[in-house]
Amino acid sequence: MTSIVLSFVGNQDPGTDKNDKEGSIVSLTNHLLEQNQEIKRVILLYTHGTQEAANFTKEWLLSSELPQLKIVEKNIELIPVDEKLSQDPIDLLLAIQAARQALERAKLYLNRGDFLELNASSGTPAMKSAWNILQAAGYAPQSRVWQVRNPDKMMPGQSRVFETNVNSLKKEFDLKVIREQINNYNYSGALANFKESGLKDNGVSVLLEYGRCRLACDFQKARQEIHQFRTIIDPRLSEEIDRLASHDQKYFVVELYFQALTKLKNQEYSNFLVLLFAFQESVLRFQVRKRLCPKLLNYPWKDVKEQVEKAIQQYQEGQLYSYLQNYRLPNGRSLQLNHPSRPVLLAILEYVSEQSSLLEPLKKINKYCDQRNDYVHQFEGVSFLEDQERLVRDIRKIVRQIAQIPEQNSFELLNQQLHSLLTSSL
Repeated sequence: MTSIVLSFVGNQDPGTDKNDKEGSIVSLTNHLLEQNQEIKRVILLYTHGTQEAANFTKEWLLSSELPQLKIVEKNIELIPVDEKLSQDPIDLLLAIQAARQALERAKLYLNRGDFLELNASSGTPAMKSAWNILQAAGYAPQSRVWQVRNPDKMMPGQSRVFETNVNSLKKEFDLKVIREQINNYNYSGALANFKESGLKDNGVSVLLEYGRCRLACDFQKARQEIHQFRTIIDPRLSEEIDRLASHDQKYFVVELYFQALTKLKNQEYSNFLVLLFAFQESVLRFQVRKRLCPKLLNYPWKDVKEQVEKAIQQYQEGQLYSYLQNYRLPNGRSLQLNHPSRPVLLAILEYVSEQSSLLEPLKKINKYCDQRNDYVHQFEGVSFLEDQERLVRDIRKIVRQIAQIPEQNSFELLNQQLHSLLTSSL
């Protein structure tokens, strides 16, 4: 385990002739060596006014004053800051930019188990603050921020060199980002940030992975994730994933409805149309099986597709199939009967006199499904949807005739539970 030291150079470095006291860079280096910490690289940032001090500091690091510091000259980097910062060394934004560039350079040499040692006691107040801000913002992984006290102002029992802990502030920043990602149903992003945050995991990662898998329609994996955590998850979320994992076709329709609403809320209209297409197709497949071959209702479509096609051909001794052969679409074309597509399934429901309360809204969403085809096949994106409220009412009307709709969207319920757990994760 080794260290990379980063610091701005101040007027007190490497020491002062006035009181013969060592500067903060020297003090920090001595402290790390006393802790048996190997220093493999030093990166010093200097302005026009501190260039000479930077050279003196480098000479001191290479001198016989520190025989235990085994570092070669090429591993001590003196980096001039931007001209603007040299002219205005108290500009906080410029200081942060310079410090961040140094951090990015240091990361090139950072190995697993190494530490970035950030000296927050050298340079102007803006330069000193930059390291704390960058660590709190998450730009300095595997880092420690150090303060060095003025020896003339130390109180009894105080250490000359000590670590500043801004982890609590960083956790607050991380928590804010994670909460926003959860509100946007970005469970994969929230999970990645949560793992890097250092927040206490009281079941949050399990629920985030559950949400990620559920949105991906990997219901088996979502159920596996919560297998040992059933006691912490809301009973409804647990029951729903059991139904989805067991191919409950009715609840597939409800699930697609809820997932589509999350995309609509985030104004992801193209992805919403993809789910709307899947929703209409699922409803049509469900209703056709319910009418023609109810024994095949709760099986995955791919497992019973051939049997459904056979049932279509044989229904009422072939009268349905004859009807489909003579059916004409609004554009005058015949149906393609080589597979049960959405137009074929809609025509079947017309033949069996499906209730207009279901059939009419199914037809109304056809134009949106056509937009989905333009997006998928023609790469024509959608940045706005007309009549959104009416569209949602039509979708909800369809769902109500197939299954009971919970009052609250499942993903809103999941988010509530995640926010509750995050409150106690600091």
